[in-house]
Amino acid sequence: MLMNLKGLCWDRELLGLFDVPEAMLPRIVSSGGHSWPAVKVLPGVPIAGVLGDQQAALFGQTCLDQGEAKCTQQREPGFAWSG
Repeated sequence: MLMNLKGLCWDRELLGLFDVPEAMLPRIVSSGGHSWPAVKVLPGVPIAGVLGDQQAALFGQTCLDQGEAKCTQQREPGFAWSG
């Protein structure tokens, strides 16, 4: 919630408001393409994609075919659809 969506960077005003040092936050990268190599598990293997928790759960619960969906009601209600 600290990301500036227009600038695709950490929002310095919000970081200051909540007293969060920018240096402690991860680098913001695209969710596709190669971002960095794995270090502890499979060292050197490039991380080639990043999924948010709803998208990862859609994959993990095998909603792989077009039109399949899942609904969660944990921290916040969520609905994901494989369109």
